[in-house]
Amino acid sequence: MKFVIKKVSEVEAIRRRLPTVVEIEGELEDSDFRVFLSKQAREKIFLVGSYNLGQNLLMRENERGGVLLGNLYYDTVDGRRITYTAVTDIVPAEEAEAGYTHVEFDGQVLSAVMEEAQNYIRQTGENLRIVGWYHTHPGFGVFMSGTDQQTQRQIYGTDWHVAIVFDPIRRDYGIFYGRDSTPCRGWYIFDMLAEGFAPPLVLRLRFDQYEGYSRKADEDFIKLKQTLLEEFHEMFDPIKDAF
Repeated sequence: MKFVIKKVSEVEAIRRRLPTVVEIEGELEDSDFRVFLSKQAREKIFLVGSYNLGQNLLMRENERGGVLLGNLYYDTVDGRRITYTAVTDIVPAEEAEAGYTHVEFDGQVLSAVMEEAQNYIRQTGENLRIVGWYHTHPGFGVFMSGTDQQTQRQIYGTDWHVAIVFDPIRRDYGIFYGRDSTPCRGWYIFDMLAEGFAPPLVLRLRFDQYEGYSRKADEDFIKLKQTLLEEFHEMFDPIKDAF
């Protein structure tokens, strides 16, 4: 994936209590830095990354991508300072040029994504920023390619920036953080609404861009969404119950 964006500068963490954990994914490490992902953002990545309108709905060939909204926070627990990145929402880059092994943001696409994010921040009054990016690897597995790692170093290279990679065919995803795209062995899921954040951005798919869009495509998407959510819970609920 290639981005055209200025490097994001370091910021000071904001004090905010640790979110209430609703699920734990992976194997947690005893670290002073943690990653919290809202279940709303996770669901949107899962849905957007699994859907390619105008193609076979079950193929999902093209990569998809976008940016992650949230902020850098800290809390003190038993005298120990815990710094954490909280990902609350996503902004898909729906108009990005995409192919089987790439998705690229040009200046116009990125401007549209940034404008949507800024409008949301202004309207909700939330103190949010871009905390990283996400993209899909359809059928290739969860990893950061050489190009992905270069993007992370050049644009999201602070210790607290994160990247989420989702494989919609294998139904797997992972989180990487920092300049070296370090794999996150475990992370926390929280409910952004229960934590007092404003409702997430409405997920809109721009059907009018595609020739031949019909009511059936809309109905297909609803069916696909239900199927994907059922598969998602079937895969992750046993993990949740284990903790």
